[in-house]
Amino acid sequence: DHLQEYHADIECGNCYEHFFSINSMEEHAEEICEYRCVQCKLPSCNELVKWRELAIHNLSNQHQIGLLQFIVQYSRQGDQRSHNVDEELRNILQN
Repeated sequence: DHLQEYHADIECGNCYEHFFSINSMEEHAEEICEYRCVQCKLPSCNELVKWRELAIHNLSNQHQIGLLQFIVQYSRQGDQRSHNVDEELRNILQN
């Protein structure tokens, strides 16, 4: 087969799927692979979470406590902060 003979065989380090081009592998690794790790968007949480387990992480006690701390911190600052808490929470929870 031409692809196997003349093109690179690149393996995804997360799921071990094989690709014949760097572009295909990078797109897969950054956007498609269910096993890729993503940073939790909550400012108090620095945890790397597998993309497919992000919903479980968001419901974990650790994340829920961090979310409550975030809400309390930003609600106490009130007018001192120009950011809209609802908007920030929406951004965090959507990503």
